[in-house]
Amino acid sequence: MGTLYPQHEAALAVPPLPPGSRFGGIFADEWNEVWRRLESVRPLRISVREEGEWRHPWFTTPAWDPERSRWEVTVRPGFVNDDETTFEMPAAEAPGATLERLGVGGDHGEPVQAWLSEGPRIPITQFRTVGAGSRTGEGAPEFFHALGAGDPLPVAELLDPSGGPIDIDDIDLPTEDNRKLRKLVAGEIVVRKDRLGNTSQWNAGTLGGFTLAQFTIQTKRDPGAQPQARIFAQSGAFENPEEPDRLQFFRGEVEGRTWDDCHIATLWLLAPEDLGSDEGVNERWQPFVQHRTFWNLSHDINLLDPPPEPQNVRFMLGLAGGVSDRSIAGMVADINDTIAAARNFVDAHRVQGIFWTI
Repeated sequence: MGTLYPQHEAALAVPPLPPGSRFGGIFADEWNEVWRRLESVRPLRISVREEGEWRHPWFTTPAWDPERSRWEVTVRPGFVNDDETTFEMPAAEAPGATLERLGVGGDHGEPVQAWLSEGPRIPITQFRTVGAGSRTGEGAPEFFHALGAGDPLPVAELLDPSGGPIDIDDIDLPTEDNRKLRKLVAGEIVVRKDRLGNTSQWNAGTLGGFTLAQFTIQTKRDPGAQPQARIFAQSGAFENPEEPDRLQFFRGEVEGRTWDDCHIATLWLLAPEDLGSDEGVNERWQPFVQHRTFWNLSHDINLLDPPPEPQNVRFMLGLAGGVSDRSIAGMVADINDTIAAARNFVDAHRVQGIFWTI
């Protein structure tokens, strides 16, 4: 919608004219047509919110805590399956609302679960270096290049002439104007939802002179699983590992995980240009927040009614004693009807989870 300039507002103050009359030298029919067109596009009301008034769910705000000498974030309450998200923290640092809800004091010896709606401050004490100085080769986002951060040198340039490794902190990484590149570190805010997972097992035996192999799948839950989603900070780059493919699972090489993670935000800290050689992350570093999730979340697994009892499928491998026998590894490697049946069995009983927004 276009902007209404003051002269348009003045014109709209004049009502339509009687036929045959004039307004400022403009015939009535011409003026009335202009008035009609302006009125048709004139906004009834424009409401402008001041910057910072509205915050979406999971909106993350960083702050330096001078008392504890660390960076912390507060996260606007976001909900998973219409339930509170929790943060585990020492009772001595928990909000008063948390202690009141749980009926404990600040001297409580066990960690407490604070709700995001109670305003806990989440400390981020471990960061990974990004760009210049990164030991993993993770490059700095382009946004920070203009602010003086740069990308790590190729591995070949990080070797001592003798061929041995060198301390990356001793490397001077000049920018084009010969200034040292500004250091950049990052930490991640993640929400985790516990769920059912799978475990699998092979058993072999003989039956009627034939070798029999039985593959069993059963559901499992982590002993420390919580009904509510929980939020935490991590220094490593966010990775939500893919579920193992069905043949990996069928071989028993891996087990399905019992949780799903959702990336909420990244906290970037950019070092001051005059950072001292022995100066670590402190209040002089400039914070930037990159939000990854903007709405409340839903989460569920793919099985409507996970079986409580172990499920199994059996395969006849050959005659006992190895006569015409095939190994399990060979059986899995072959693409045949047996493998197709195994895949279908795994797909029918494997638990997978997903986050989504509406």
